[in-house]
Amino acid sequence: MSFNLNEFIEPDFVFRLYPKRDSGKNVSDILLDWRVYFWNESLTDNYLSVTLDKKEIVILRDYLLSVMGK
Repeated sequence: MSFNLNEFIEPDFVFRLYPKRDSGKNVSDILLDWRVYFWNESLTDNYLSVTLDKKEIVILRDYLLSVMGK
């Protein structure tokens, strides 16, 4: 089952996927930078950032799919 990160309607969540590199230039895995932006009567430039590895990305995906009823 595919999961499209562009389906979110919350403007304060930003997901950025990028390659994780080993000690050289080889891509060894994938990382996700999840930013949750704060509100102060409107969206601000302040945010909390969490970095997830591949295992945690799968867990988050499965959780979000379950709460969306998919």
